[in-house]
Amino acid sequence: SSCDELAAIAGDYTTASGNITTAMLWVENNELTIAEGTYVDVCEYLFNWGDIEIENKGSLVQRQDSKLTNFGNFKVYRVGQHDQFKYNIWSSPVKKNEHLETIFPNTNPCDMFVFDSEAQAWKYDYELGHQTTCNGNPVTFGITDIIPGGDGEMNRGTGYFVPGPQSSASIVREFNGTVNNGKISVTVTTTKNGDNIA
Repeated sequence: SSCDELAAIAGDYTTASGNITTAMLWVENNELTIAEGTYVDVCEYLFNWGDIEIENKGSLVQRQDSKLTNFGNFKVYRVGQHDQFKYNIWSSPVKKNEHLETIFPNTNPCDMFVFDSEAQAWKYDYELGHQTTCNGNPVTFGITDIIPGGDGEMNRGTGYFVPGPQSSASIVREFNGTVNNGKISVTVTTTKNGDNIA
């Protein structure tokens, strides 16, 4: 396959037998599984009316900005550290997420940090007043605990520090939604905190 060809997935298909490179990929009301260690490289247009699952260490490469039409769903699976004392740095591969506590079950919610550049501090991306339990203790997040616009969903292009689960639960993280595509802009803030003299 190459960037001069078109590919249409009209039945359930897995890339376990090899990679795909195509100018346009059309996925009908079926399932395309991008298997571990394989990739699908879309040179121009991607139309999805089905389900595209990207297994851990599988890759979907989109070469063009804003040429994704999605009426289906993407599921992206990734594996991180399986140790509650070691942090993973996560960034969401999809535009819409479930709540952080759904994506990272059996993980202490008080150990899920994101950097607030304006305050130059590690904080939480939860809703104001969000209530949870951290190490058996009830916690309510206040205005000084959360980032501006905190909503419990991962922001695109932003790194989250999340440790492994506290139990022997699965370390596979599942992200559901439309995959991120194109340029992602993140506001960078300079302050006079610390050694920054801006």
